[in-house]
Amino acid sequence: MSTYRELSIQDGGATIHDRDGNVLYDPLYDIDEESLSKTDRLGVAYCRLNSWNWDEYICQKPDGFDTLPKFDRYSLERINHPVIMRFLSWILPEKFAKKKTKDDYIRRAMKAIEMEIGAANASRCHWVYGMKRTEEEWRAWWCTEHIPIKGLDC
Repeated sequence: MSTYRELSIQDGGATIHDRDGNVLYDPLYDIDEESLSKTDRLGVAYCRLNSWNWDEYICQKPDGFDTLPKFDRYSLERINHPVIMRFLSWILPEKFAKKKTKDDYIRRAMKAIEMEIGAANASRCHWVYGMKRTEEEWRAWWCTEHIPIKGLDC
């Protein structure tokens, strides 16, 4: 595991998979969660959700979550008109009927976490816990690459 951790750090905190797609190392699960503040723990949950993994800290995993597709591939072809969509989903249900996806659950949870801890903390947690970088590296990036707010001393 320590070899995978070092490889992950060298590759920007990447998750390491074997040839079959099985996860060998994920930096988001190599964390002492008990020592984190509420903000940092919510930030870790945000990062896990961003990687399509559910975090039990926010709430219990929805039934069948692991078997759901990430996105509804026909969502862009839907028309934002309830009568037309009802008719189309009746004619071609496999294409136009709305299907539950991981995105339906994850988007709401991530939005709620971001409202609770803020976009800056969500970004910081991604750097610190997801990419295994330091908070100083994040702060330098945030103040230079991210659009700095005039008059705000970083």
